[in-house]
Amino acid sequence: MTEPIFLKTKEGGLVPLTETQYAKEEDLQDLLADHPELIFSINEQMPQLLLVAQEAGIPGEEGSEDDFFIDHIFVDTDGKPTFVEVKRSTDTRIRREVIGQMFDYAAHARAYWTNDKVRMMFNDTCNKKDQNPDSVLLSFIGEDKNPDQFWENFMINLKGGNIRLIFVADTIPKRLQLIIEFLREYMKPCEVLALEVRQFLGGDQSQMIAPRYVGGSVRIDMRDKLLKDKRDWTEDSFMEKITKDRPEVESIFARKIFEWAKKHTIEPVWGSGPSNGSCFFKMFGESKGSKWLGLWTDGNVEIRFNYLRERPPFDEDNKIREFAGKIKTLTGISVSDEQLKGYIDFHPSMDSDSMIRFLGLLDWTIREVTSK
Repeated sequence: MTEPIFLKTKEGGLVPLTETQYAKEEDLQDLLADHPELIFSINEQMPQLLLVAQEAGIPGEEGSEDDFFIDHIFVDTDGKPTFVEVKRSTDTRIRREVIGQMFDYAAHARAYWTNDKVRMMFNDTCNKKDQNPDSVLLSFIGEDKNPDQFWENFMINLKGGNIRLIFVADTIPKRLQLIIEFLREYMKPCEVLALEVRQFLGGDQSQMIAPRYVGGSVRIDMRDKLLKDKRDWTEDSFMEKITKDRPEVESIFARKIFEWAKKHTIEPVWGSGPSNGSCFFKMFGESKGSKWLGLWTDGNVEIRFNYLRERPPFDEDNKIREFAGKIKTLTGISVSDEQLKGYIDFHPSMDSDSMIRFLGLLDWTIREVTSK
């Protein structure tokens, strides 16, 4: 469990604040729209930003209606467009799908946005807040600047690829971080960034927001794998790390899985990562297909459908889809056809009853295999 932080009140009391996931993705989206300083104020290289539009529409082809909607489009004082896409860490699309999604948005905006459309989006944003668009823009860029030239600079930057892409979540998974670090090195002049915006809540409805840009640690981890001895993880060391670093619900979930495995004499197979531990459960003997369920010390639960497919009756398409349907019922996560050929991973956010039903699903899976 993440250690609480304390807010000292003016009366001298202490209010404990505990890290809490956002209830809805829209909560984080609205927070950024209302407070763009969360994006620019923590990075010395990041200029001030102005919201152009939230849920900005992007055509799929020339002259068509909007087919895509980017969570936010901001602009800085130099007219550089900033695309922001928000995902909660519980959304499996934050692993890799969000990369393609962002590129889709940027490519189509570059091809089909016009000066008139961008200005219309900005005007609509201001009108919804009962603000005068001209006054808002001049306050942002300065009274001595030409608004027409500003929007022309916006289009020049957009067409020339001089844009900024920011992926935002309450937690940025390392797999996404690694891709972003690669893109950041090879996407010039386009900037690619990852921003974590964590929230801490108190019982008196106090809220603290902690934004930070993520970068560099993945490469360090990779270097460590080469320079350091591999770590021998155990249940004790695994639970110590996940309890210290992750929300309580994730450590409770891991503990219940370990207890379930012991009850069924299922052997854990430990990973050897120096900083992020893993454990997969050998459910059906020695085959690769037995290790389809895994836990990680960063809180991730991994389900490898491609491994489970090796075991009858889950080699049948209707059976693996039945299993995926049960996963959706318990977690709310829809499994795409592509993921059915690979894997999903997610951070558990279950209550105790849902955890019990998840363990029941594991029992059902074993019964289905062993009855064949």
